[in-house]
Amino acid sequence: MNGFIRKIALGMCFGTAATFVAGCLPYRELVDPCWPERYNYQARHSIRDTFNAQAANGHMLDQTIWNEHFETGTAVLSYQGKEHLKYLARRQPAPDPLVFVQYAWDGKDKAEALSNDRRVAVADYLAQVAAARKLPLTFDVQLRDFSVPGLPAPAAPNLYRLPANVRDQRQADAERAKAGATQVENVTNVNR
Repeated sequence: MNGFIRKIALGMCFGTAATFVAGCLPYRELVDPCWPERYNYQARHSIRDTFNAQAANGHMLDQTIWNEHFETGTAVLSYQGKEHLKYLARRQPAPDPLVFVQYAWDGKDKAEALSNDRRVAVADYLAQVAAARKLPLTFDVQLRDFSVPGLPAPAAPNLYRLPANVRDQRQADAERAKAGATQVENVTNVNR
């Protein structure tokens, strides 16, 4: 029994090695033959899909006519609205025929009717621009309720207006300083 376990273990190792060398299990079944390409493909598409979703959302926002492109409470296009529509119609190599109009939030009681009137006004103006440029294209104008992109901030005229509490505090400081200057003047006049 001397070395029996050692001989059995050595025999099993040589048997396994012989089976492997003889080809009982081919190499291609033991490893992934497409190792880096398969995972590179998945990683590349996860990045591309994210970027493509962002690009599609940005394009939809760029193709949108916002409430600010109309005169307030009406379906009349403002100058900026007409210029934006001209910009959309001049796209190269070809304009995108799908244009969106933001739902009318500035219409007080008849928002639905105002939104539809604005959609018709945009479609008519784009048809005029397409006819003038001889574009063989009809634009599809749809209503959407996108939120306006950007970060909330105060309007430009109000950028430097101080909040009421700060303004009141500064005014009180100025009055105290004026009263203090008057007292200093009185004291210097008395000393002379």
